[in-house]
Amino acid sequence: MSNALGLDISSWQDIYSTPKQVNFDQMKLAGADFVFLKASQGTPRGGWTDRTFVEYWKNSKAAGLLRGAYHFMTWDAPIPQADHFSSLLAEDPGELPPICDYEWWKVTPANAIGLLASFIARVKQNTGLQPGIYTAPGYWQPHGSSNAFFAECPLWIAHWGARSPKVPAPWKSWEFWQETNKGDGKMYGVESKQVDVDYFNGTVEELHRKYGELTAAPPVQPEYTDAEKLAKLWTAHAELHGWV
Repeated sequence: MSNALGLDISSWQDIYSTPKQVNFDQMKLAGADFVFLKASQGTPRGGWTDRTFVEYWKNSKAAGLLRGAYHFMTWDAPIPQADHFSSLLAEDPGELPPICDYEWWKVTPANAIGLLASFIARVKQNTGLQPGIYTAPGYWQPHGSSNAFFAECPLWIAHWGARSPKVPAPWKSWEFWQETNKGDGKMYGVESKQVDVDYFNGTVEELHRKYGELTAAPPVQPEYTDAEKLAKLWTAHAELHGWV
């Protein structure tokens, strides 16, 4: 089975000093079918909305990519964090589950898993959507929980370089897998040298059957303009993921 491929990006994939932005049409051309975008971090008072989110949310949709938003959780005020994140999705929630990024940030407090549960419950209350969780096996083991409450949340697991990702309890399988942070940034249309590459646990057809279809606008001409360069693009893509 060939898993559907996607990326996850934030303002780190944009060089602020240049007018150029992420080229989502090129991302689509390079084989991506979905993208997760960082929406926010922390509370409105002590955190922020990612400076690229609003525009990239619109542009990635126009390119025909299924979209999911994620919030990087900090260890304060989970309800204000959830409310702010939910407000960004009020008019357009995207196609993929909203995600709470639950990972290393400063010193993890003893009540971190309770903060996560509060955030998840509030986002679900606000949006009517079941939020997912992004985490890593090495972080969830000491700071997670096997409570069935979390099994309802689609799992986006970060396990770089593994042949298959390790799935921590209480989940039985993963929904999305961040397989590497060393994808070819130029190939996927971002300004950073490297970019996170993800997979859906199913085919492209299964991804779209589960999360819907988007009709893309006519793509702009990619940076690779001739047949020889385009062939090199696809070869590099295949080699990166061990398909050749």
